[in-house]
Amino acid sequence: MATTSIPNISDYINDIYDAKRRDAVNLLKYAYGQATQRISDEGAAIDSQYKTDAAQLLGEQAVQNLNLNEYAAAKGLGSGAAAQIRVSSDNAYLGRGKALADNAAAERLQLKSQADNALAEYTAGTQKAMSDSDEARAKSLLDADKLMLDWYKATKKK
Repeated sequence: MATTSIPNISDYINDIYDAKRRDAVNLLKYAYGQATQRISDEGAAIDSQYKTDAAQLLGEQAVQNLNLNEYAAAKGLGSGAAAQIRVSSDNAYLGRGKALADNAAAERLQLKSQADNALAEYTAGTQKAMSDSDEARAKSLLDADKLMLDWYKATKKK
């Protein structure tokens, strides 16, 4: 009586699902990398714009102080009155500077939220891809086992 060997396709099925899992995870890593790069670029743009706007504001304030000094001198205002005008002007510039800093901080906070969301999506996506892969792999292996058992039974009857 000739012996019949049962082909083992479990390794083949495992290789297929390992490759599918790797591909799915790599796509998620790529998407996450793209998102983090975009967020990093936007953060750099926010920082650059803030520095530009703050420098411009400081320049405007310096020119304003010169103008106020000239005005006070032309009007013959004493140092106390001139200082009071300068303090009022400086307070206005401080308010504008605070608004610039607050806006930049709000934009950075929004980017932080986007980064947190991107990480959460990557983590959840990876877990889902692995779970889906494990489920599909188990079903395929079970189906293959049934087919091999049927094949074995059919060859034994001969």
